[in-house]
Amino acid sequence: MTAIEEELLKLHDEKGALVADDVLERATSLTNPLHAYFEWDDTVAGHEYRLVQARQLIRRVRIEVPAKRHPDRTEHLRAYVKVPGASWRHIDDVANDPVTVKLVLNQMRRDWLNMKKKYEDYAEFWGMVIEDPDVNDRAAAVTDR
Repeated sequence: MTAIEEELLKLHDEKGALVADDVLERATSLTNPLHAYFEWDDTVAGHEYRLVQARQLIRRVRIEVPAKRHPDRTEHLRAYVKVPGASWRHIDDVANDPVTVKLVLNQMRRDWLNMKKKYEDYAEFWGMVIEDPDVNDRAAAVTDR
């Protein structure tokens, strides 16, 4: 077991669960094995946090488009798509560039495989994937596009 694993297990056993605030509090000690995994320079950490906030703002922007399977309805999609290895691009720009579409679809596949790997041992996960009408309707709508 690594020092990180030991420290997190010890904290979990003490508190009954792991909470980021508790991990951070424990890591403030210079002698704690977790200390080295945090950025303690507030100017650097502050900038990194603001980058997180900027990404959250980008993800919040939605556009309204006609629903493919229900012409009398609309659906809201993210206006900007994260292009792997690049930046955020407007969904219309992505849709009109076959190379970018391929990059985004490859990332979707990696995301799906990671989620599948994470939850594949849970029967409930497969029940959600197979039986959820929202998932099936959405997959059909995407296929129809």
